[in-house]
Order: sequence, then structure tokens, then C-alpha cells
Amino acid sequence: MLPNDKIKGRAIRLNRRVLTPKRGRGYAEVVFLGDSHLGSPQFDRPRFLSMLEYCLKNSIYTFLMGDMIELATRHSVGGGVYEQEFAGQTQHEQMVELLRPLAKKGLILGSLQGNHEERVYKESGVNISKALARELDVPYLGDACWNTFRVGKQVYSIYSLHGRSGSKFDGTALLALERLAAPFHADLVVMGH
Repeated sequence: MLPNDKIKGRAIRLNRRVLTPKRGRGYAEVVFLGDSHLGSPQFDRPRFLSMLEYCLKNSIYTFLMGDMIELATRHSVGGGVYEQEFAGQTQHEQMVELLRPLAKKGLILGSLQGNHEERVYKESGVNISKALARELDVPYLGDACWNTFRVGKQVYSIYSLHGRSGSKFDGTALLALERLAAPFHADLVVMGH
């Protein structure tokens, strides 16, 4: 863990990983997977399962970007608590089972907390993202972290966060990300939400 971030006043996590390229290749692939919202009526189960199967079949690393489950509560904006397809506990259990094969193969590099998981923490003090990471035995990285991924002799510096821009359009979301990344250097900045 790095020293406290003077701007935010909290510890920033550092996730150091060595990635193994596939045989005959000098690179490793990483899929940044998030905002699936399992439990929401808009959750695209076939697409999500197809991505998991693709990563598992091809031994592609994944990084969980948050909002893996819907987790609407009675204090959430809108009617999500009444519209979600099943309770939060069931959402959590299903997500663990869906991700377990990737975790068993060591393909999940880390897990961030999203704003949907944060709802439960704010209302109950229970960190459902930390529980997911613990059950999968993968690093829990809060809502943002620095990553150093080593592939052979090359080291990549990646800043990852779930994000909170509130942007409704691609252009404004990209602008928010650009403004966020301006004060520091990283090889890659990755934001969900």
C-alpha cells in the first residue's frame, strides 16, 4: 500500500502482478470487466456469459471494475429495488459462481468496488465487494488503485477506478477521464461507470 493520498486523505492501493503471456506470444491480454449489473432487468446474461467463456477458454486475464451486481436498495434513486429480478444476496451468490472458474485459474487480477456495491456499504457497513473478492480469493482494491503489470521485462503502470462522473454521453465521459488523468502519468487509465 502506498502512503496516504494527500488529496483524498485515504490510502491508495498498489496491485503488483506478473502476467504470463501465452506460449509463443510476447504479450498478455486483459479484459476490464464491469458494469454488468447482474439482477437488473437490463443485465445482458448471454453477452456476459459469452465474455466469461471467451476469457476462460483463451486464458485471458480479467480485472473486475465494479457494479458487477445491481444491488438496488429502498434508498436507491428510482424504482430499482422493485424492478431488480432477485434479491441482493442472490445476486452476490450468482456472481461468485459465475466468476469462480476464472478465479480458480488465476485469471482475475483484482476487484474494484462500484457505486452499486457501495450502496450496501453506506446503508449497512457491509462491504459486498470485499466479500466477493474474499470468496474468489482475489485482491480487493477499493474504488481505485494503481496497478503494475509485468509482462516479461516490460512493466505497465495502470490506474484503475470505477468512476463517478455522472456523464450521460460518451464524449463527456471521456472528458471526465481525461481531466482525471491529466495530473499524473500512467501507461493506461481505466474507468468504469
